[in-house]
Amino acid sequence: MSGKEHSLSVKMNVSYGDRFIAKVALGLGAILLRDSFKTSSSADILRKFMWTKDFNERSNIPVRGSSFFRGNLKELQNFFHWPGGHLICILRYQSSLSLFLSLYETQAATIIISSEPEHWEGIIKEEGFVYVISPGLQRYVGPKNIGTFIAHKIEGDFSDPDLSELENEMSRNNGLPPFMI
Repeated sequence: MSGKEHSLSVKMNVSYGDRFIAKVALGLGAILLRDSFKTSSSADILRKFMWTKDFNERSNIPVRGSSFFRGNLKELQNFFHWPGGHLICILRYQSSLSLFLSLYETQAATIIISSEPEHWEGIIKEEGFVYVISPGLQRYVGPKNIGTFIAHKIEGDFSDPDLSELENEMSRNNGLPPFMI
């Protein structure tokens, strides 16, 4: 510009999403699990992780998962995403309940919601379920069994009618999502 060289430096905190994913996990736990979750040690850990601003201090909190920038979730993210939307996946494995979150198919993170099965036994009976969210349409589909979602993604004879309808509607309405705060 005007014959002058310009430079730009950008600072970005690679742990920006750590506190966010903990907040989402805590909120989903409060909504989906028994009331006992809200005062459990699992919730306390998420709460402490969410409110601790210092990265080094937060690193010492025993939260398991993979953050948005530091995680190695490319293979998982390549399969578990929704073009133009978000995917919230709750996965049950052994004695842990996890959250996998994919935002606009570009950012993905995981976190353990709870390691105390008494909070979800009898409530979450399957291996997991998925919510697909289309901000542009202000619509969502779910909960869908994780097996149903996988079968739909593989395509063929196992497409899910609700997910197919959302895909068709999204392909017809290819605008930007609304900006509502």
